[in-house]
Amino acid sequence: CHNSWGYDVPEYQCKILGGCGVMNGALMQVPPPGNFENWPDGWKFDDLNGYFEEVQTMFDITQTPSEDGKQYLRDAGGDFMRKAFLKFGFSESTSMSPKPNTFGMPHVTAKNGIRESTASVLLPEAAKRSNFHLRTLSEATKIEFGGTATKAKGVWIQNSATGREEMLHLKTTGTLVVTAGVLNTARFLLNNHVDGLGQVGKGVSEHNLKSITYQIPWGAEGASKDIGDVSDWLAQYVDKRSL
Repeated sequence: CHNSWGYDVPEYQCKILGGCGVMNGALMQVPPPGNFENWPDGWKFDDLNGYFEEVQTMFDITQTPSEDGKQYLRDAGGDFMRKAFLKFGFSESTSMSPKPNTFGMPHVTAKNGIRESTASVLLPEAAKRSNFHLRTLSEATKIEFGGTATKAKGVWIQNSATGREEMLHLKTTGTLVVTAGVLNTARFLLNNHVDGLGQVGKGVSEHNLKSITYQIPWGAEGASKDIGDVSDWLAQYVDKRSL
């Protein structure tokens, strides 16, 4: 995929305006507070929770992303799995904070059947500012330092279409913010010898993913014998923004 970072990072990462939020499942969840126990002071769960709560006010978070507020295709296996989980003692939950022995429909960022990402929610407002400039097809490659290794004076970018390199200068009172996802942020900083006193890249993690393959008996309760043609699903989404 030309929109991925390939082997530059050890996981599939989308190289596109808005990042992985424009192509993945748009999932929204609260990580366990314990994930932050080894993070530096000022970056613990309680320190960051206020920012997450602010994000919740910016995005539409829902378990029913369809325009009509209904859940579709549950008979494609969802209802069957729900009954199986309940049978084996799991509890159904609507919480965004995952807990052991629970299950539920995922929360996603979407409105009227259309996913939301930073590109669709935050970028339009930022673009209205006179001092905002968006460089597309441009990859940050290097931090240019000033007199010391802790004072940045600019950042080098390379246009992926032309190969042209250019340095964007930073004002003496400016701040360079690196925000490139969990893995790429650490990768970029470490490649530029910025280790944050040994903290950069430590204690980070991506989503845990466990793939399970299962078979549902044909015609079993909670599973449909015929889930229809894929073209029917696409037509339904185009017509009603519902899937």
